[in-house]
Amino acid sequence: MSFWGVGRHAAAVVVALLLVAGCSNAEAEDPGGPSPSASAEASETPAGASAEAAQDGGASAEADGSSSGGDKSEPPSPDPNRPEAQLPKRPAAMDEHTVEGAIAAGKYFVQLYPYIYATGDLNEWNALSDDGCEFCNSAQKRAGSIHTAGGYTVGGEVEIDEINGGGPYEENAYIVEFDLRFAPTELVEKDSTRTKYDADDRPDFTVSLAWREGAWMVTGVLVDGVDPEKQ
Repeated sequence: MSFWGVGRHAAAVVVALLLVAGCSNAEAEDPGGPSPSASAEASETPAGASAEAAQDGGASAEADGSSSGGDKSEPPSPDPNRPEAQLPKRPAAMDEHTVEGAIAAGKYFVQLYPYIYATGDLNEWNALSDDGCEFCNSAQKRAGSIHTAGGYTVGGEVEIDEINGGGPYEENAYIVEFDLRFAPTELVEKDSTRTKYDADDRPDFTVSLAWREGAWMVTGVLVDGVDPEKQ
């Protein structure tokens, strides 16, 4: 799994992520991927959902046109009955334009994923997401639509077994690869309907980042080294 420094397939991953993210400000293709992953389709699912549920969830969200997560407004008022979710601590290393800084930013991004579904608070997620990152935009829209409809998620905590990072590569991209697991998740809707999702193992979850105007931005995500939209 660890290819940083030995160049096993880093070049191919960089090229794939640049195509997905549209790092040259070109029109980006939908990057796609099993949940939680790089695509508009995949990331329509709460953290920890299976690939099959991701496809179903993405299709339904697209059909109903929900996109309330697109602004940077304050999060909705929390349901007093829901468990409290804590905002992940922002690592100080994120302020560094180094490989270590990129790794810290990638880790923070991954930890924010279940948090936005649990709370609807998109401020930190939006600040870290590049406009061309389809995975970022899709997760934003889905989390926003869930909370606008009065729902939220419980669970989905991230367990990270391994992190590797490197860069800069082509287009000054930095690449961070994770071996991680999302804990089981439960979607709670306004009418108290509950939908449970199994734990989700992602041994090859790859994030590309760029250093822009003194801060890290996530530009794309791949799962298992491919754009799942192309599978």
